[in-house]
Amino acid sequence: MSKPLVLLIDDDSAFVDSLEEVLGNLYDTLRANTIGSALALLREKSVEAILLDIDFGGKLDGLQYLPDIINESALAPVIMLTGNQSTDAAVQATRAGAFDYCTKPIDRTRLLTTLRNAIDKCLANRTKVELINERKQQHPLIGSSEVMKKIRDRIARIAQSEETVLITGETGTGKEVVARQIHYHSRRAGQRFIAVNMAGIPNELMEAELFGYLKGAFTGAFESTSGYFGAAKGGTIFLDEIGLASLAAQSKLLRAVEMKEYTPLKATTPVSADIRIVAATSRNLDSEMKAGRFLPDLYYRLNAFSVHIPALREHKSDAIELFNHFMLLKADELGVSPKQLTPEARIELTEYPWPGNVRDVKHLVEKSLVLSDQDNIDSDELRELVGSNQTRKGPAASSTLAARLRDCEREIISSALAANNFNRTATAASLGIHRVTLQDKLKDLGLEQINR
Repeated sequence: MSKPLVLLIDDDSAFVDSLEEVLGNLYDTLRANTIGSALALLREKSVEAILLDIDFGGKLDGLQYLPDIINESALAPVIMLTGNQSTDAAVQATRAGAFDYCTKPIDRTRLLTTLRNAIDKCLANRTKVELINERKQQHPLIGSSEVMKKIRDRIARIAQSEETVLITGETGTGKEVVARQIHYHSRRAGQRFIAVNMAGIPNELMEAELFGYLKGAFTGAFESTSGYFGAAKGGTIFLDEIGLASLAAQSKLLRAVEMKEYTPLKATTPVSADIRIVAATSRNLDSEMKAGRFLPDLYYRLNAFSVHIPALREHKSDAIELFNHFMLLKADELGVSPKQLTPEARIELTEYPWPGNVRDVKHLVEKSLVLSDQDNIDSDELRELVGSNQTRKGPAASSTLAARLRDCEREIISSALAANNFNRTATAASLGIHRVTLQDKLKDLGLEQINR
């Protein structure tokens, strides 16, 4: 195992020699006798800690160039070295970002302890960065179209702020993926990301689930709980389908946004809300406000920044990239070889309107891997994967991929409704979708009035 690498920046060669003796065989070292040469080394090498002399030739160059050293250090902490007469400058340096300082003459125990702590911090930070980058790759925003490039750019800008964000778009467009990208590009990336499905929480339990409660707050509350907001402390909370929140919960959310605090049920003392709130909705909140179902003040507070995710039919060129992305993931999960689309099938894929958006692409991939015997999927095979011969009324009817997918979806939902005695909550659960998603699909497929 290689030793940690420490960069020694000092214009006194004899002093650097003594530093290397103190460090002994514990660390490998690099030497730089000017700030310029130190910056050049940091651009070429990855070090775990930096020892920086504050005083170069009677000038406080170390302090002056500390920001440049930190900027190039790639998470390596900087320990300032100073004479007793310059301790005020060393304290100033720690306030400016230095990890710590040691005074000359060097106390070996003090230096080695400080250096060990600095290296531990460096390695922990690098592990955190690697984890964040891994999570970014697990939840990527797929698409090379101009609209997706603009969304990625907007995410990168918004992520630098601490303000609330409202994400809008149809069901299945990937609003949670956008929320995660905002989190992973923010300063809170190393903290928790808590996703809350508002559609899945009964109105009578919404306040308790979001803000927690004290023991005995209601029948069955045998232990106190911190709720979703408590779990997200220091990180980001994603409130999906915010338009379904009860007015009582909205009122408490408004206070959490405005005052940065909330009060659990039956509690008398508010709790600090060090949380970034990102909300999403597939509903038209303007209509919800006019109908009195959504608080205007909460809307304006949540909408400090907004990101609109267009329907996939508005950037259909990304469908192939999405198909290939999900194909590689799912094939690896199943332990099978990924399938390819013929040129004709690729064209047909980009002509489909995708009523279920990105989610439809994912489902199509799953069907392809399970049902297709072909390595290369052509347009005829693609149509067979999204429908059955029985759904076709004639040679021209239901001949496109769009129509076949629609016929198949209608048949599946109709059968699920019948199997669940037309109970829509149970039907949504059996299909693995939210009830609001089922409602949207029933309307889109002309099934809204079925046994209602």
